[in-house]
Amino acid sequence: MRRKQAKWWLEAAAVLILALILAGASYYLNPPPPQSALEPASVEPAAPQASALEPIDIEQAQELHQAGALFLDTRGQEAFAAGRIPGARPYSPGGPPPSDSNEVVLYGQGPDLDQVLAAAEELASRTGGPVYIFIEGLDGWLAWGESLEKGALR
Repeated sequence: MRRKQAKWWLEAAAVLILALILAGASYYLNPPPPQSALEPASVEPAAPQASALEPIDIEQAQELHQAGALFLDTRGQEAFAAGRIPGARPYSPGGPPPSDSNEVVLYGQGPDLDQVLAAAEELASRTGGPVYIFIEGLDGWLAWGESLEKGALR
């Protein structure tokens, strides 16, 4: 019985040694890529670019509105005529970029931002400047007791 136990240990040791040899051979055949001696050590990674899209809440929207920022309504012409943030203009995809304001705020009906985000990304890609996204939208504007402007754009 002792011989069977001893034989078992020898077989286990042989398997372990074989596994170590195979691992070494694998490392030898597929070594990690070498560090390039030509790369300067002082190269710093590029700084992350600031996002051109900046979400804002109702208080920030009110401040921007009072400061004269351009508000663009993404809801469509009928909804725009039914009621909008005072001074807002309708957003037209692919239209000329707004030039009369450095700060542009896009909004929709409420916190469903799919349409607003698509418009903001499109506008930011054309202008290169920051675009504010009013998260609460028109629903948030009304909830804070702010007034609306109605009718067609004059």
